[in-house]
Amino acid sequence: DLLLRAGDARAVGFLNHALMLHPFHPGLHRLTARLLSDNKHETQAALEYSLAMKGTLQPKPLLDEILHVLPNPDNAALAIPPDWEPRDAILAALHDLKHDDVAERWLARVIQQPDVDIETVDTLYEMATASQHFDVAKRAAVRRLQLAHTYSSRLMLARVEFRLKDYKPI
Repeated sequence: DLLLRAGDARAVGFLNHALMLHPFHPGLHRLTARLLSDNKHETQAALEYSLAMKGTLQPKPLLDEILHVLPNPDNAALAIPPDWEPRDAILAALHDLKHDDVAERWLARVIQQPDVDIETVDTLYEMATASQHFDVAKRAAVRRLQLAHTYSSRLMLARVEFRLKDYKPI
C-alpha cells in the first residue's frame, strides 16, 4: 500500500507476489480492487472486491467502500458474492447505506444459484415490485414457479404479467 501511494513501479510486482503467497487474504484483494478501480478497470475491481468480501465477517464497512469506489450499481452488485451468507446482513447493510438498487441487482444474481430458498426469491419479488421494476419481478416470479409449483407462485407471476400487460391468450 505504501509503495502504491508513493507511485513506486515495484508496487504491482510486490502485490502479485503477496497474492501468490496469500491467495485468500481479503486485505490483498481489497488493495488490488482499489488499484484496479483507480485505473478504470471497474469490472475487474468488482471481482477482487468479491474475493475480499468472502473473507469478511462484517460486510457493512467493506460494502460502504465498494459503493464509493464502484458507483455503478451493476458493478457494485458484482462485487458481492452471490453465495455470501447470511444474506440478511448484506440486505440490511445495503438498506442502511441507501442502496436498495444494488441489493436488487445482487438478489437477481442470488436467485440464479441452484440452492436458493423461496424466501430470497420472495424478497427480490417484493423489492422489485415496490420499485416498479416489473421485469425483475417477473424473473423472480418465474424462478419461484420453478422452485415451487404452487398457487401462490402462479399468482405472483400473473400479477407481474398483468402489470407488464403481458397477457396470454386463452
